[in-house]
This record gives sequence, structure tokens and C-alpha cells, in this order.
Amino acid sequence: DLVPEAMFYTAQAYAAERNADAADAEYASLITKFPTSPRVPTAMYKRALQMQASKKTAEAKRMFQDIIKRFPRSDEAALADERLQSIR
Repeated sequence: DLVPEAMFYTAQAYAAERNADAADAEYASLITKFPTSPRVPTAMYKRALQMQASKKTAEAKRMFQDIIKRFPRSDEAALADERLQSIR
């Protein structure tokens, strides 16, 4: 589907412009509106990284754990596990 792809790249563009709030909102919308999109694990991981950078460690930790639970075979799950190891 093209809509989740467009939303993902819109979020990426916001992030590149250092507009973290807009990027986060776009990723969140993608995750909510298109939960079966193949872009969801990446969107979740990017949100978790932003949370971690914003010192929202508990929220980031929950998001990393959710990625591992929902998408255990994804590349993002492996990355999330590495991040969790560094948070603990």
C-alpha cells in the first residue's frame, strides 16, 4: 500500500529536518492506522530511538520490548535487543 510508504517517508523527512515532534507524530499515525504494514517495525524502532534521545528511557524501553514481542524475527527486534542491553 502506498499510503503507509508515504507516511514513513514523510516521517523520515521530518526527522531529517530535525523536527522530532512531527516525525514522531507521523510514525505514531502510521503504526496506528496501518498496523500490518511492513514499515511498522522500523517506525516503532525510530520512535523508540527518539524517546531514548529525549531521555524518555522508560517509554523507549517499553517500545523496544514491544518490537521484540510483536516482530521477533525482524531486524529491528535484534537492534531493539541491543538497545535494551545498553539501557539495563
